[in-house]
Amino acid sequence: MKLRNVQKLFVVLIVVFFMISTSLTFLEGFDLRTSAFWSFMNIMGAAFPPNPSLVDAANVGILLSLIFGIMGEFLVTVLLTTVFYQYMASINFRAKVADYRRRKLSRHVLLTPINSFSIDLAKTLKRNKIPFVLLDTHRGLVDRLNGEGMLALYGDSTQVSSLAYAKILNASYMMLLGDDDIRNILIAITAKKLNKKIRIAARTKTEEDIPRMHMVGINKIIVPEIAIGDEIAGFLLKQKRPKAPAAP
Repeated sequence: MKLRNVQKLFVVLIVVFFMISTSLTFLEGFDLRTSAFWSFMNIMGAAFPPNPSLVDAANVGILLSLIFGIMGEFLVTVLLTTVFYQYMASINFRAKVADYRRRKLSRHVLLTPINSFSIDLAKTLKRNKIPFVLLDTHRGLVDRLNGEGMLALYGDSTQVSSLAYAKILNASYMMLLGDDDIRNILIAITAKKLNKKIRIAARTKTEEDIPRMHMVGINKIIVPEIAIGDEIAGFLLKQKRPKAPAAP
């Protein structure tokens, strides 16, 4: 954590006030060690010297030293406060919570990338208390979903390191919900190398890619357009057909 320019200025002023306070006390006849100690304690808010009778018109240097000490104490308080809040702001609590939940993952579903399909599926899994993790390179989406109580991780699902981070060795299922068939195939190949037992479902844009996707070990392939058509057809078939009007 780096100090900001204002904080650096405060440090310089604190040192300057300490030196002035020490010099004033020293000029009043006290030895350098005692003068430095009193000045330091004043800046730390300990109200030195311990004998209040020294702070009077006859010891102007002690009085001025005390004033500079009070000013230094104020700057120290402000400096420590700003450094504390800066440190707290630098801690990504959501990331730490996500990492804790990640380490506990087992027999989970790995969803990638983050899009409307994976988010809807994640909500369903969450309602049914099925463990899952979303993996994507869009940090904004990852942070937003973690803020909504889901578990999302930042990483490229084509990379071994990212899949390992998402605990693919412990995963039971993987859902490839992107619209890039080549990328889905590449992810499936990498996933199967890491976990031969994992079952993979993938989305595809064209039926022509289905054979290749089966060849790399994808167990279930879904063509959204066909799935929508099947749903509509199923809905229509379940409806009661209206009777034909009687002939006049």
